[in-house]
Amino acid sequence: MAQKMLRLGSEGSDVQRWQNFLIGQGHLRSVADADFGPLTAHATKAFQRSQGLTADALVGPATLGKALTAGFDLGFTDDVEPATNPVLVGASTLKAATRAARRA
Repeated sequence: MAQKMLRLGSEGSDVQRWQNFLIGQGHLRSVADADFGPLTAHATKAFQRSQGLTADALVGPATLGKALTAGFDLGFTDDVEPATNPVLVGASTLKAATRAARRA
C-alpha cells in the first residue's frame, strides 16, 4: 500500500486527516481545511520536534510512524463489513475484519 508524502502545497483528504490529528495533538489551532499551508507546516514541525524528529514539515515514513504510535488513523475502511468503519479508533487495536474472526 502506497502512502503519499504530505508537504507544503499538498491538498485533499489525506491532508485533512493529518490536520485533524495535529488538532487533536494540540499542535494545530486552526480548522482542518484540507490545504497543507504554512499553519499546517508549522504544526507539523512542532509535532516532529515533540517526537525527536528532524523538523522539516514533511510527513514521510518517520513522521508517519511516530504519528501512528500516537494514534493517527490512516483511514482504513472495511469493504466486507462496512458497519465496522473506521477500523481504527484513536489508539485502539484493529477490529476483526470478518464474522468468522469474531466467533473465533
